[in-house]
Amino acid sequence: MSPLSPKPKDRVLPLFGFPFWTLVRREIMRFMIVVVQTVVTPLVTAGLYLVIFVGGLGDRLQDVQAGVSYMQYLVPGLAMMGAMQHAFNNSASTILISKFQNNLVDLLVSPLTDLEIALAYSAASVTRGALVGILTWAVTLPFGGPIPAHPFLALFILCMSCLGFSLLGVTAGVFATKFDDVARISTFIILPFTYLGAVFIPVSRYPDWIEPAAFWNPLLYCIDGLRLAFLGKSEVSLIASLSVILGSVLLTALLSRFAWKHSTSIRT
Repeated sequence: MSPLSPKPKDRVLPLFGFPFWTLVRREIMRFMIVVVQTVVTPLVTAGLYLVIFVGGLGDRLQDVQAGVSYMQYLVPGLAMMGAMQHAFNNSASTILISKFQNNLVDLLVSPLTDLEIALAYSAASVTRGALVGILTWAVTLPFGGPIPAHPFLALFILCMSCLGFSLLGVTAGVFATKFDDVARISTFIILPFTYLGAVFIPVSRYPDWIEPAAFWNPLLYCIDGLRLAFLGKSEVSLIASLSVILGSVLLTALLSRFAWKHSTSIRT
């Protein structure tokens, strides 16, 4: 091998060591600097959903699930919806901004592997998504919001769902060349699938022509999995929810690693 030929990164530090946690901390501080925009604003949106659906339609939807009020049914869906959307947007927009500022290339010469870089961005995005989800649930407690029947399971499902979406955001941010590319994914894929994932009403209330297809929606298993952890019952089983969520995390992790290794847009 020629002395001038490129060499792979030397691993002089342990995997997930100090450089990894430094990048995680930097990315968390990035969104915490504008915490009103990144964390507080989603709570206002969730509050509007609650006012409209619980205040305006709650009397007509009290029997959506036996033994629980419509408020208790709705809150896990709103928490997961906000968490997933902001986990995706955080990693995708952060990487895209770094590309525009020409500082993403600095990470490529750092002692971090491609997997560490992707997971560092994802860890910060999971933090933001989980904060949005937990605070969305917390602000509903004085108004009759549910107490989780299985709190540790709820936290695990919330964080794993956010991890899958944050890794998807990493892939989108790496391949995107402008903000419109990320907006298309968020607007035309994530948002419709979220609304069809039993956030507001159960799948059994869907029209007959769409109900069978709804169970092919992976977001349903994230949303109803969290609802199962909160209420102890849902339309999908716990095994099905965990299988889909963990399978999605594995798939998106492979996609994000592929993106870092093969995308030319972050190297030009």
